[in-house]
Amino acid sequence: MTNIKALLNLLLVATISLSGCTQKQVVVQNPQLKSETKVTDEETAPDHLPKAGRSVSRVPGSEYSDTLARIGSSGPEMAILKSRLRANPDDSEAREKLARLCFAKGAYITALEHYKELAVQLPDDPDIQLALAEIWREVKNYPYSFRHVKRAIELDSRSVAAYELLGNLYLDKSDYVMAERAFLAGLQIDPNDAELLSAVGRTLVELEQAQKAQGFLEGALALNPEMQEAREALAVVSVLLGDQQGGLEQLMLLYRPAEAYSRLGSIYLEEERWTQAQGLFQRALELEPNLSAAVWNLSVAESYVSPPSVVAIPAFGGTALHLAREQMGSG
Repeated sequence: MTNIKALLNLLLVATISLSGCTQKQVVVQNPQLKSETKVTDEETAPDHLPKAGRSVSRVPGSEYSDTLARIGSSGPEMAILKSRLRANPDDSEAREKLARLCFAKGAYITALEHYKELAVQLPDDPDIQLALAEIWREVKNYPYSFRHVKRAIELDSRSVAAYELLGNLYLDKSDYVMAERAFLAGLQIDPNDAELLSAVGRTLVELEQAQKAQGFLEGALALNPEMQEAREALAVVSVLLGDQQGGLEQLMLLYRPAEAYSRLGSIYLEEERWTQAQGLFQRALELEPNLSAAVWNLSVAESYVSPPSVVAIPAFGGTALHLAREQMGSG
């Protein structure tokens, strides 16, 4: 079955401090790593975070790709916020903005320290719980993340962002049934949420319910045609439903023709449909002979395609001819 989640096996070094986002070094795993990493002892874990809401739950992982370089250069905004906090440690607005800025730069421990200060002032804010759950998710501390997102739902049972994050946590743990339930709970609150429609569709792909997934993915794209994940998942669904042309059309909207053929071939390759994959990679190479992904994947597909059968027929001569003559003579 096609797995539509990409995993990056990288480590990032985050440079952070308690007053800003610089100087103290810790090693944290890339936000998309599968294994869990605990970056701080439970005794240092705060109970609450300031308002962050939906914008936090949808921070692209690509923003953390160059953490060290960006954390090292504090911009004017950070300098102003730090100055405000030095003048007034109770300036919750400045502390919240600084915490969110540190989070965006991948300086999670520093962000948590700031949020601990804010938690005293905002102990029952659901968005605080939601933001805390998101940070614990980023460092792969799932027990803490689940605890805080469920607390957010207790405080606000109509928080679409909380149900979305809960679903994403279950996806991280490959619990697709629970992920679907969480996303559907969010859709009951907002049936026109394109992100949730896409999430349900992609989850149903993992559950091998292609027909059902198609409706959700098409609904998401009707609301937001620019959703790449939904369109790629719809291409997968098209393949699973036997519509190769439909899958190609979806990928053509995202990529140049050669790459679209190559990516479609990759879907067939993952479904172990070697002959179809072989043909698609060959077509991609006709358009772009140096497309490296197609070159490599074509060799993989060809290694699984059965070669023509060769039947060995012994020559009619030598021993075989002698035996034949003996049989004729005895007859």
